[in-house]
Amino acid sequence: MAAVAMFLVLVGVLAGALIVRSNGTGDDAGASGSESGGEVIVVTSELETDSTNSVDGSAATLAPETLPIEPESRDTDPDTTEVVIDITAQPTTTVVPARGAGDLGLAQPILDEPCDGRYITFVGSAVGDLPYADAITELLAQFPGTNYLWTKSCPSLRQTFTDGSDIYGVVFGPFASQDEACAAAAAGPDDAYVRRISSTDAADHTVSC
Repeated sequence: MAAVAMFLVLVGVLAGALIVRSNGTGDDAGASGSESGGEVIVVTSELETDSTNSVDGSAATLAPETLPIEPESRDTDPDTTEVVIDITAQPTTTVVPARGAGDLGLAQPILDEPCDGRYITFVGSAVGDLPYADAITELLAQFPGTNYLWTKSCPSLRQTFTDGSDIYGVVFGPFASQDEACAAAAAGPDDAYVRRISSTDAADHTVSC
């Protein structure tokens, strides 16, 4: 509406149209004017105004037209795919090394060495009424630094007791030389002895120190 009113005001100002109405007709009526007793009527636009007055006589203030500002929209790429990465820690797997034949399941694994001619020093064997595991555990604690073995792991060792039961021994070694094995015997009991672990020596062989 403000734009329409402004337009009509400008038309009235620029046109300044005067419409003359008289009781007479023709050119004489227009020429005689007020002298002939005619009536002069000045007609302007209903909405005519000056720079200071509005249509109703009050001070006119034309408010600037305000256009609504639409918020900026963000384009969403329909092809965009959200990638979710699972960083949950995976469970760790502890690999338990395989144990040698005859292992008793102790905290210390059984000695599992090739029968290659090296030397070992026996400091005790599992005998008596105690289970193998208990007897071997006691001997390992009595002689720190020792290992235990199953004598059937090498043919150069006595395979069974006289009653046919298995033999588990506690030993120092293996050592590369006979002298090393004999020196280790000093850390064991008086009946400690040395044997070779090999595939060629007989089970009843002996090693002198």
